[in-house]
Amino acid sequence: MRTGAIAWVVAVGIATTCWSCGRGPQQGLGATPNELGLQKLAITDAQILADIKRQFAADPVLAREKIQISVQDKRVSLVGCVSSGEVRIKAEDKVRAHPEVLGLNSEKLLVK
Repeated sequence: MRTGAIAWVVAVGIATTCWSCGRGPQQGLGATPNELGLQKLAITDAQILADIKRQFAADPVLAREKIQISVQDKRVSLVGCVSSGEVRIKAEDKVRAHPEVLGLNSEKLLVK
């Protein structure tokens, strides 16, 4: 009988640990990745550039514009001519919406 009680206490402890850290029992016990010293992989400038180019290409308005995009140290530069001030704002907003972008230089993104 005593062994059964110990097993029950251990089972309850395991279940409590699993659900308290936001995981079900099928995902295992223990520390979260950050507690284990694992860091989220840093996104590169090339990945930011690819993301922004993909967003511009998917937007029917921005896809027609001639905008050169470059990224250095997570700072994006936009160069070119756009058809209107609204288009310029749209391009700037897309860049600013990217969570990894630290800065934007659009001084050379001119309106025709």
